[in-house]
Amino acid sequence: MRKQLSDKQTVLLFLLYFAGYLLVHQAVLMPFARKTLPAAADTVSIIGMIVILCVSILIILPNVYEEMEDFRRRCSFILMTSVRNLTGMLIGWLAAARVIGADTAVNPAGNVVNASLVFGAVIFAPIMEEIIFRGCLFERIRRKTGNIISAVISSCIFALLHIMFMIPASQNIMILFFLIYTLMGIFLCRCAFRSRNLISSCIVHAAYNLLMTVLMTL
Repeated sequence: MRKQLSDKQTVLLFLLYFAGYLLVHQAVLMPFARKTLPAAADTVSIIGMIVILCVSILIILPNVYEEMEDFRRRCSFILMTSVRNLTGMLIGWLAAARVIGADTAVNPAGNVVNASLVFGAVIFAPIMEEIIFRGCLFERIRRKTGNIISAVISSCIFALLHIMFMIPASQNIMILFFLIYTLMGIFLCRCAFRSRNLISSCIVHAAYNLLMTVLMTL
């Protein structure tokens, strides 16, 4: 991201993601919706994610305009950076698939493909997670520790939050996916830093998740 987010923006975004999404939406709202309104649970989930995403974008709206204008000016370079980093992530996934099998590598948590999963994987997560982990965490830590340490720390946190949703998978699978998600996070940090534009890492994240979602349906 070309302009660092302010302390106020960062705090509000953290509250929205960690308290609003992970705690209220995922841990409270969705279990309640699946129990009381199972037919509407998908809709409730998507509406919740849209609200969180829209509020997050409003918080950083000036930054969004700046990123979009920069993307328009340097579109070719940013897209090439995205392609290179996406290729690296896919090579890492293929290596993991050879070890644990393609089915497990695609869907380690055994999720059912539905509308909310597709929306969350292809739209919500790529935007929200890039804002939080690359736009906020990586950039803030980087200014104090440098690129490598910041990429590793922010990517490890990114990985820990992802493997939380894999419980009760085996310990070996969780360790392997911690490494996979950490590597994925590092590639996304590299993409955001090299391009100096968060849209680049959003594109890579969305493309990777879209491919995994398509493979889950095969």
